[in-house]
Amino acid sequence: MALVPARTGGSSLVADSWQFPESFPGQFSGQLSGPFAEQHAGQGAGQRAGHVSDVQAEQARDVQAGEIAHTSCHCQQQPGRQPCQQPGLQLGLQPDLQPDMQPGWLQQELRFPEPIQHEICAAQLERLLLWCVAKRASDIVFCPGDPVWLQRDGVWLPVTDTALTDAETQIIVNESSGQSNRAGMVKTGRSLDYAWAIRIPGQRVLRQRFRVNATSSNKGLYVVMRVLPRSLPRLSDMEGLTAAQKQALFPEAGLVVVSGVMGSGKSTLLAAILHEAARSAGRQILTLEDPVEFDFSSLPLAERRAPVTQSAVHIDVEDWLSGVRTLTRRKGEIVMVGECRDRETIRALLTTVEQGVTAYTTVHAQDVPQTITRMVNAFPEEERLSVAAVLAANVRVLIHQRLVPRLVSRRQAAQADIPGRVALREILVLDDAMRSRISTLRYAELLPELARMVREHGQSLAADAQARFARGIISRETLESVCDTSQD
Repeated sequence: MALVPARTGGSSLVADSWQFPESFPGQFSGQLSGPFAEQHAGQGAGQRAGHVSDVQAEQARDVQAGEIAHTSCHCQQQPGRQPCQQPGLQLGLQPDLQPDMQPGWLQQELRFPEPIQHEICAAQLERLLLWCVAKRASDIVFCPGDPVWLQRDGVWLPVTDTALTDAETQIIVNESSGQSNRAGMVKTGRSLDYAWAIRIPGQRVLRQRFRVNATSSNKGLYVVMRVLPRSLPRLSDMEGLTAAQKQALFPEAGLVVVSGVMGSGKSTLLAAILHEAARSAGRQILTLEDPVEFDFSSLPLAERRAPVTQSAVHIDVEDWLSGVRTLTRRKGEIVMVGECRDRETIRALLTTVEQGVTAYTTVHAQDVPQTITRMVNAFPEEERLSVAAVLAANVRVLIHQRLVPRLVSRRQAAQADIPGRVALREILVLDDAMRSRISTLRYAELLPELARMVREHGQSLAADAQARFARGIISRETLESVCDTSQD
């Protein structure tokens, strides 16, 4: 059975696929045009087209022969072009495996099927965004001098033939924020974060939501939009979690911390946990987010056993610190703080947890041991031991998550619900003895002791990757990459 890259199916970050109507004037000819084409004219369109056909022909022959060619990439011979890093062509993988993903620039067929009007209007912007959502985009970038880019399954793809102007990105900021002066504020050096929702054709109530960041750059206003899912994820859809691990995610009291880099699915996992808690725990849930990503107001009353209330920082509450301080006064029994960004927020959250609340939060860290030290390092050196002791007394579960490319069969690739990436997790569930042990350590002993606990009592990222590789879910190259970074 030959395996191919995952090219279709829902993303773990974009729920329920909505099909965009393909009824646009004009048709993409396969050739770049406008400022973007002029900017890249020197790269040789014929060479690019030849490279695509050569690589595809080679891969077809390899599949028929039942083996992968061990040849260098043609684009290494093109002046000014970086090698396209095709996984598997340089490594000796199993004979029936192909690379996890093609280089993004090979997928030139992904183009918005409507010529961009200059200057772009609100209606066309909404059509473009909904088209990107239908193509399973997780993020969409607008930058002057560049085409519109989308990221799908971790790969960046240009989707328009012409470059945007600075005036157009200003229009996008003013239109999406609903205020005509917001672009001018960003021009002064201020960064803006806000949520935006647009109407979906044929839907009376349902809206597509985005998390928007606008900043100034050397090219002009830069805008990135994160696609927010329209349906709530379920814990049963979170692959790789055992029954015991799922049960540990719902302590009567204490702290559960999920770590990972930006875009690693932390919010998706927490939303799935809260979804299950809303359906079964019978305890009031309060969240503090910036912005609200998964909208629990869509959860029917019949599927909730207690109130669920979400607050957006800078809209419903002044800032993270004041928002966290209100959680217990508002009778929060299960609380979620979107991110612990500074020591005052961490301190307030720990105070909340000490009052018998079940709390969830996220931290940017590279593994489980660094999840704890990252929080402790937010404090001055003289406070770190006491903070570590409070954390040790209250932490219940530490999870580190990383998204990697999925390897699927041709039959699976035809299914619409197969995501292009899979979540690998490092997990440590701490019992009383482990928490007591951590509380007695000196600060310098935290990292090595937590690493030992993960190896002996938890699930390491490398172990999870090895299990997924054994089941044919990820490639050998992905496995080796995960193991190398885990050892570092």
